[in-house]
Amino acid sequence: MNKLGIIYLAVFLIISALKPSRADTFIITDPSDTTNVTSLRGSIIAANAMGGANIIILTCPVYSLTIYGPDEDAGFAGDLDITNGSLTIVGASFSRVILDAAVLGDRVFQVFSNAQLTLEDLTITGGAGGRECSRLRR
Repeated sequence: MNKLGIIYLAVFLIISALKPSRADTFIITDPSDTTNVTSLRGSIIAANAMGGANIIILTCPVYSLTIYGPDEDAGFAGDLDITNGSLTIVGASFSRVILDAAVLGDRVFQVFSNAQLTLEDLTITGGAGGRECSRLRR
């Protein structure tokens, strides 16, 4: 690679490193378990696609996870897969918002190695797991 090519590569790498990550805040008022961005599952799928530091605020007292589908890793069924970026999920309407996964047939969350999950003011119930943990797999 010639000197000019190295300079272009260096400039590209610097600009790429300085480019801010996309982040968003999702306010979820729909307690149903769907893949629409207005639901918990749908907003997680959207946050995974964006990457960056995203926040999901849950405003209903109970969110029931009902889309059965163990061993699926895209978040469309079964557990809520956190695949990319840093995600914070906050219960905001009551002292503790409940995530009920009693009929899910899977753990509640799976956090992949290139992702980070923070939970605040939530109570997690239900969920089934294997040897790792009944509620969360890292």
